[in-house]
Amino acid sequence: MKRLSSTLLLLAISFSIYSQQDFGFKLSGGISKIIPGSKPIEEGIELTFKYPPSLQAGFFYECDFGKKSTIGAELLFIQMSSKEIIASSYIPWNSRIPITERLHQDLQASYLSLPVYYRFKINRLSLLVGWQTSIHLTNHYNLYYDEGSSSKIISGGEGKADLNSFDYGPKAGIMYNLSKRFAIDASYYYGLPDIISDGGWNLITAGVRYKFWIRDKKEKVKEEM
Repeated sequence: MKRLSSTLLLLAISFSIYSQQDFGFKLSGGISKIIPGSKPIEEGIELTFKYPPSLQAGFFYECDFGKKSTIGAELLFIQMSSKEIIASSYIPWNSRIPITERLHQDLQASYLSLPVYYRFKINRLSLLVGWQTSIHLTNHYNLYYDEGSSSKIISGGEGKADLNSFDYGPKAGIMYNLSKRFAIDASYYYGLPDIISDGGWNLITAGVRYKFWIRDKKEKVKEEM
């Protein structure tokens, strides 16, 4: 066991020393929503989820092994949003014309996320696949309903109520290198746990990446752009 541990430690040190390593910053914008699960909806109720804007920013680390393969990790602050509309119709006692009431639930949630991924390089283009784990930080929600042209806020607040403390799921994307330091990327994330009642996060983003520190195999920092 000691010999195996020593061998793995030496391999890890050698891998770190003789491979290119990069540190950088990334900023992305996109759209997000909660995808409803398989729980049946009551008869006469129409449930709609829309895509509000989202934002994420943070740092990334990458370590090359071979000419085409890279292992990477990111530490991101993510702001995700979702808009849920619950519509129901009824006929008033003094009319034969049905009236539709809509309950709007707007949610903004913040997470600290750690995506880990494998990147396969094809010239300037790269394919990424990995796993993202997130810790819920805080959220803000508003509830209001409208009936026809009128609307009224019925409740609202902030906190962690009704949200899971953790979120996790697969993440995949593409990346294109514009230069040795700048790149653009796009990704898709599918959250597995139910965030609110019967539904998980769905996130699509696109943004830019900048490498502010590059160490090649000779442990020299590259200064060229």
